[in-house]
Amino acid sequence: MLIALDISAAFDTIDHDILCQRANSDFGFQDTALAWLRSFVSGRSNYVCVNNARSPVTQCSSGVPQGSVLGPILFALYTSPVAKIIIRHGLQYHMYADDTQLYTALKQNKQNNIDLTVIQQCTNDIHRWYAENGMLLNPTKSEAMAVGTRAQVAAASASGAVVVAGKRVPLSDSVKLLGVTIDSLLSFDKHVTNVVRGCNYHLRSLRHIRPLITSEVAKIVACSMVFSRLDYCNALLYDTTDKNVKKLQTVQNDLARVVLQANRQTSAKQSLRTLHWLPIKYRIDYKIAVTVYKLRQSHLPSYLSELIVDYQPARTLRSSDKLLLRELGGPVRKLALSSKSFSVSGPAVWNSLPFNCRECNDFTTFKRLLKSELFIRANNVNT
Repeated sequence: MLIALDISAAFDTIDHDILCQRANSDFGFQDTALAWLRSFVSGRSNYVCVNNARSPVTQCSSGVPQGSVLGPILFALYTSPVAKIIIRHGLQYHMYADDTQLYTALKQNKQNNIDLTVIQQCTNDIHRWYAENGMLLNPTKSEAMAVGTRAQVAAASASGAVVVAGKRVPLSDSVKLLGVTIDSLLSFDKHVTNVVRGCNYHLRSLRHIRPLITSEVAKIVACSMVFSRLDYCNALLYDTTDKNVKKLQTVQNDLARVVLQANRQTSAKQSLRTLHWLPIKYRIDYKIAVTVYKLRQSHLPSYLSELIVDYQPARTLRSSDKLLLRELGGPVRKLALSSKSFSVSGPAVWNSLPFNCRECNDFTTFKRLLKSELFIRANNVNT
């Protein structure tokens, strides 16, 4: 079960005194640092100007500047006690600025019903904390979704809606989190459809102006306006259906032809090779491999780092010093949902790389070797 909480006017409701007090007591802000923080958030004013008419100046007694680098950090500092509430109820969570998601594994009882009491108690306590700290949890914009097989999702839906802040939140088929549409079956069909729609909009615009710009400018526009959408969170698409990959690949093929001003009869594979662009499937592997490399170097973030473990055989083998990762086997790999997890995709992609990639200690060199390896694989496959 996944609960996405929404806070009304989140950044505008932060109390300055509570923020400074929490920064001092929980995070050790003192003396000059604390005075600097108070000076940054307080003493602000605003007014509304329409043509030559101005409203009276109003002092901002709460809130942090939106659009600033410090805004999300200060918001996370202010709402940090919410994590303790969630942990006390035994739920897991992710918090990114004003986006808070709760999630937990649910089990069916003998009557095939699912008890949502723990989730409701947790959301009630969170609602109470927000109210006590001058913030408002908005149940009308909060969302809930059951994730699992079709039978599990049906059982969760039959158990009723989730109660958030005293109001019933019906279960949705999909939830959009940080630009990614997650559906209850983790098929990512809706997400791919949304990505394709957004890419095609910019692709049509680029096709319209392509005769007026140079090839170099066309490539820059293609990378900034289209590839930024194709590559955003594409590691989630590991083990997605061939149909979804084909939809995204069609967009990339059309984009390559537009940049090269080629007709539709031109080979898509040759166009991608000319532009030195990796096909969609290999761009997904590239993102996963780069993520694993960073995790092995920094061990951060911990919630991902703990999912990859070095392969250590019971006895000394030739593969002991190959810098491999332990792969999950058995029934886990056979389950549709489990096969999409990072604990499966990360080791699988990493172990498929040649040893010279895995042993590389320089990040720039690693990316160069990785891209060359994936290009070789892509060119050896008929597309």
